[in-house]
Amino acid sequence: MHGHHDYLAGLAQIHTRESVEERRALWRQGLASLAAAASSQQPTPLEGLATESLLNSVRISLSSGLIDDLSFLSRPLAMAALFELAGALPPGPEKRDLGRRVLTALHEGDAATFVTLATSLALSSPRALGGAVVRARVALSLRLPLAAGTGADTLALALISRPELEREWLTAHSLGPLPLRRLAGRLLERAAREAARRAQEGDDSGIRVFERPTVRAAWSRLLGDRESLVWRHVAVARGLLARAVPPRGVEIDRDLGPRLGPSEWRRAATSLAATLSHEPDRALARCLQILSGEILAKDQGVASVMIFGLSRAVEEEPEASEELLTKLVLVGGVEAIEALVDLYEEHGDNTIGAQAAFIALETLRAAAPTDDDGAVALVQALIDDLALSDNGPRRSLRGILASALRAFAEGRDVAPATDAALQAVNDAINTLENTGDATSAGRQALFRALRELDAGLLQTSTLSDLLTARKREDAGPDGPLADMLWLLGSWLLGREQEPLANETVPHLTLRFRQSRTLLHLVDAEFGATEEISIPVRSRCTHTFRMLCERVRTDTITPLRRLSCATLARAADAVVRAQVYEISDAFIAVCWCTQSAFDLRSLAEACMAPEFKELFSALAEVARLVGERSGRHADESSLVESLRRVAEALPPGSS
Repeated sequence: MHGHHDYLAGLAQIHTRESVEERRALWRQGLASLAAAASSQQPTPLEGLATESLLNSVRISLSSGLIDDLSFLSRPLAMAALFELAGALPPGPEKRDLGRRVLTALHEGDAATFVTLATSLALSSPRALGGAVVRARVALSLRLPLAAGTGADTLALALISRPELEREWLTAHSLGPLPLRRLAGRLLERAAREAARRAQEGDDSGIRVFERPTVRAAWSRLLGDRESLVWRHVAVARGLLARAVPPRGVEIDRDLGPRLGPSEWRRAATSLAATLSHEPDRALARCLQILSGEILAKDQGVASVMIFGLSRAVEEEPEASEELLTKLVLVGGVEAIEALVDLYEEHGDNTIGAQAAFIALETLRAAAPTDDDGAVALVQALIDDLALSDNGPRRSLRGILASALRAFAEGRDVAPATDAALQAVNDAINTLENTGDATSAGRQALFRALRELDAGLLQTSTLSDLLTARKREDAGPDGPLADMLWLLGSWLLGREQEPLANETVPHLTLRFRQSRTLLHLVDAEFGATEEISIPVRSRCTHTFRMLCERVRTDTITPLRRLSCATLARAADAVVRAQVYEISDAFIAVCWCTQSAFDLRSLAEACMAPEFKELFSALAEVARLVGERSGRHADESSLVESLRRVAEALPPGSS
């Protein structure tokens, strides 16, 4: 009886056989064993074989065409085996031939093949994952629906396991613009899925990766991010790891304490819902308890964020997930339905939450009439997103990008869907430029165009990555997206420059979407770490000054926190672009703030650590002054708080 190692050894014996059938048998048995070893990530499976014999056998396989006999293996396994075989050969034409085959699969293969090869490269030759095209394909693989089955969870864990890759894909991205921070959060979620799976099988190697100081620092940074688009993924990761790492569970319970606030509650509620995948009875009971308790009474948003946590649970525990989803949609309203649409997007064509979708549709159709045209447009857009409207689903930008991702996953040409996405972006921008806001229909059209552009162009780099993968070269800063961002920015700046003079904002949902889109534009266009062009530097400066004036002159409205957050991102940008020194930008921002609330909002939204410290320290000064208004001030406390502001300024600041 032959074993695994005997079959591997057979790869070095092909040249000793004269019979074509014997050679084919050794080739197939050996390559199948090599593929199995590679898929289980066994290190150097061909170690110990005679290099000269292996080389002679590969020569025979190439000259006889045996190398093309791969039909007995799936393409991912076949390419993984060829990768291992090439790695065992000395430099020469045979190694180059196998290398070209692997490289072609890396650049042109379907997602499963790419992920298999990228994982092998991450663990053995991480520098081979450089280059714009490979980076774009890695990003697209991580953005595929969770149910795509490409093995991206294994790739994610490999990326954060190697220090050099972790610095590039996690630490650097966690400090970058919104699309990269979102990708970094997703990287942690997918890596946690794989680590939790291994831990369940008794392998804690994946769990240990999350304890490395740099990973923990990025984890904390992303979990504390102000954007739910970012922190939701890390909150899910925390829930997935809670069984294998009990302190994570303790942290979740602690952050659900009634004396805390929405920031802690929402992240912890997402994590709690994620534990439904491994503790369905306990997690379901606890979630239902929260939905009938004081936390939900104080913060209705808790219901919607629980849906974020169910991405894995709907696969592992569909019945418990369906029960919870139904309850969440009933109590969470439109916000919860938006989260449900996001959950559907995560799972592609898989049918999940049918009862919840039915209730969501009934809720939307029964929505009370409102004078807020943005709210009306949102309801109709959600009906379309659920693909349940009477006229059939509308071809949205998000839907087109989902089609492009499916084409990438299946190894098909992404060009048609990518071109369709570019056209959809152009159409939405044309709607903005050619539609007035004097009528209800106009305002609704503006809302829907902004929603499309925000979700498909600003919140994710999927379209940019598709362009890079299609052209097989870096799209660069002068590609078609740069022009689109410029046009969108011009429209938004024109709309946002007028101060808010009244506490009541007409059509609040539309104005909120407009302001949020500007925030994401500032984050995406000015947040890049590479050097930005002179026109973008000029716009960055103009945007910063305009936002300073807005924050200084606006009446206090429900949009105040969002305005401060946008100013914070613009302040980050002008310092990063070296338009202002940090001390100058700090003084300019402080001059226009009106309260400690403004300063806390700025501290929460800033990405630059120096700004976070500065605004946090100054917020404490404002708090102390406010508490002692009209009374004798505690001079020692004030002096100490001012000293902390001075110490927070980086050395050398003017």
